[in-house]
Amino acid sequence: MDEQISPRTKQIITMIGRGKCTLFLGAGASLSSGAPTGDDLSNLIIKTFLDLEGWPMSVDHAFSLALANRSVADIESFVRSKLSVLQPSDSHRILPWFKWRALITTNYDVLIEKAYEAKVVTQQLALIHTENDLPKVGLSLEEYVPLLKPHGCISSSQEMLLGIEGIHDAKRKRRLIFSYIEMLHLAGPVIYIGYSLRDGHIIDMLCELKDRLGGRTDILFVTRHEEGRNAIERRWFQTKLGVEYLDWGFEGFMTYLSEKLTPQIGPSKIVPQLTSCRVLKFGEKLSYKIGRSAPGQWECWLDYTINDPEGFVGIIFQTTKPPLDLSQYDLIRFEINFTESPRQKKRIEAIKLEGYNRVHTHPIDLSKLTANRWEWVTIPLDKFKRSGARTTAVRQVVFTDTGSLAVPRQSYKVGIRNVEFYKPPGTPDRKLAE
Repeated sequence: MDEQISPRTKQIITMIGRGKCTLFLGAGASLSSGAPTGDDLSNLIIKTFLDLEGWPMSVDHAFSLALANRSVADIESFVRSKLSVLQPSDSHRILPWFKWRALITTNYDVLIEKAYEAKVVTQQLALIHTENDLPKVGLSLEEYVPLLKPHGCISSSQEMLLGIEGIHDAKRKRRLIFSYIEMLHLAGPVIYIGYSLRDGHIIDMLCELKDRLGGRTDILFVTRHEEGRNAIERRWFQTKLGVEYLDWGFEGFMTYLSEKLTPQIGPSKIVPQLTSCRVLKFGEKLSYKIGRSAPGQWECWLDYTINDPEGFVGIIFQTTKPPLDLSQYDLIRFEINFTESPRQKKRIEAIKLEGYNRVHTHPIDLSKLTANRWEWVTIPLDKFKRSGARTTAVRQVVFTDTGSLAVPRQSYKVGIRNVEFYKPPGTPDRKLAE
């Protein structure tokens, strides 16, 4: 995929990693969750409400004809029945791993909202359905991301603006929301995903933005791959609109981000409430990478040197919820991969279980492991230095290497994955000591 990326697109993707971009999702982004395609939904509307078949038209036109013949309540009930059962795809679940300036969607479904129900997210959603919600855009972007839904939502408390008339009403009733969306194009790059040339209202918006903003904004248009069409479309988007173009689809684009960028927050297999969120460092040269080697398979890698005996480096897995009760577990296990490099005592200093006023440590002995391949390490919790690890409420787990064991100016590379607390089957439950 890298060979398809222009320097300008690479710059936009770099900005995503810095939390400077806005994401604008269309209907194509919901297909991986089982949503019908535009053509399928249009045909279904015409058949259900007009008792006709084989009349090709856009979804907006189909909704307009249906609304002219049936009540709004009937149409809205139909839409909710089709969209309320959808669940977020793996691509949707990647969204909360990154920070966004804003999220925008013309979709009526709640797939983004469901994705952000995960136990650990980088930002909380600030839902914006009407102009009365706009003050929420003033919330801290470190903690909140605005989700703008200018066309409405299947949520029972919100109005859905359907059909050609609905799109017109949305621009009239929610004029300030659309003005804010235009301003977002000046604040940083905007990535449109799940739209096509058939989405006339989006293409009109892009044309108007070009007229009003010229080259003062960066836009990336991500659409599905369609054999024979993408090269022609790319040329039009780039030459006529000055818009970058990728034919990777929602799934391909989000997978690329998860593999090429270090997420602001990435999942850990320790327990759902723990996440690899930051790096411990002092006095060393360091690069840090979270990546996926396979679906659901996350790896944390450190490349570093430590030149000071007091220096150290490590990966921290930290709770964002109440501390973890270790009384329910007997072991901690993980996979480690390391390069064969000179070390003092042939070990990495320790894995640490840290509570608010206790630290339990255990060295990682490399002498019994094979370099340059993944090896499992299992440590009973009762073996950690300082007794009572299982009675500690843990707020973070740290893998650390120190200058007292590292050789100065020596390059090291260590990978950690599949970290989890474990209780063998049949082991009775315990209570956390008071």
